[in-house]
Amino acid sequence: MLRRPPLTSISGNKTPRKKLSLLTKGEISGQAKLGLTPTQIARSLNVPPSTVRSVLGRLQTTPSGTNKSRSGRPLSITPRAARILLRQLRSEPKITWRQLKTNTGIDLDARTLNATLRAYGISHWLALRRPKLTPEVALLRLKWAEKHVGWTVDQWGQVIWSDEASVTRGTGKAREWVFGTPDQKWDRNKVTEMPNGKPFSIMVWGAFWGSGRSDLYLLDRDFEILDHNLAGIWEPGLVFMQDNAPIRRARKSKLWFQEMGIEVMEWPPYSPDLNPIENLWALLKKEAYKVYPDLDLLKGKGDEAETQLFQILQKAWMNG
Repeated sequence: MLRRPPLTSISGNKTPRKKLSLLTKGEISGQAKLGLTPTQIARSLNVPPSTVRSVLGRLQTTPSGTNKSRSGRPLSITPRAARILLRQLRSEPKITWRQLKTNTGIDLDARTLNATLRAYGISHWLALRRPKLTPEVALLRLKWAEKHVGWTVDQWGQVIWSDEASVTRGTGKAREWVFGTPDQKWDRNKVTEMPNGKPFSIMVWGAFWGSGRSDLYLLDRDFEILDHNLAGIWEPGLVFMQDNAPIRRARKSKLWFQEMGIEVMEWPPYSPDLNPIENLWALLKKEAYKVYPDLDLLKGKGDEAETQLFQILQKAWMNG
């Protein structure tokens, strides 16, 4: 390699040196103990002699050979301003960036603000959603959780988790990321077009447990599901889970389970977030696009469209 002439500019293409691994540092230490000189060690490991001498010098103060953490660029914010920001965020965790600047009077650019929050272990995320709970419902959920906190994996595997879902034609497609400049966001080739008009959707029902799953069922009447589907998959030892929709709490429904001898899990009200099958519906909609990539281009409504969409969902259900 040609040496850089004195006083000339340093190339911006210069590759920064990488940190030595602990293995390489151990090899340097071991060869030094065997009596090899830094120059001999450097030739052996293909590293600069100055690096070998530096490692041997640091090993005297840091025998473990671990690298000291780098301090990084210091934050360009005073400790007092940082305390003001933290107090504001603790009192109003859902505050917007603009409100945060206005309320605190601290005008920081987004980069500095993000760096400050990261330094104090604070992240920013979309708020998770859950049903609105009254104190009474929250207590019922807590009691349910305490009752089942000691359950084993095998016990949970004996639960038939069931639910219905509304599947809209066109949902489930992965969001598209686009490269471009900010003023190109609305260019025709950089937007995702959505179909016009009211979207077409169907209701389906499904269930799964530790060792299997039901067929996917086009929802019409709940008792058709019980007679034609649940009765065919239930076996002694399994416990059936369903939500507290009024039709399922009806006397006719309770009598059916009693006559069939099927144990039904006690379920707290307004608790779809506790049902693991809720995670399955999002996966089903994504899988539908793998089965039929042009799903959002399908047209029409009525019985034919219902059958077509349901057949695609059935294939996706069995592929999962």
